[in-house]
Amino acid sequence: LDALGHLARRHLVLFVALRDPALLALADAPPRTLRALHRAVVAADLLRDREVVLRRLRRAGAHVVDEVPARVTTAALDRYLHIHRRELVG
Repeated sequence: LDALGHLARRHLVLFVALRDPALLALADAPPRTLRALHRAVVAADLLRDREVVLRRLRRAGAHVVDEVPARVTTAALDRYLHIHRRELVG
């Protein structure tokens, strides 16, 4: 994150993040045991921290693609085409 500001001044940065469906499921599952509750809390904390980082990347000028693995290729290509249509790259 520290170097991104410098990099984004001279380059267009496309950052691709993979969402972990298992982590999402852990955070959303109703906890039935104390262990499941602990897992859900940790998963929710990780997801919250991840969102903070992605938000900071966007503020620093990066174009962020955040998708599950099955959709990441299509999403990255869509974002590239959007960037190209807006003539942000030469």
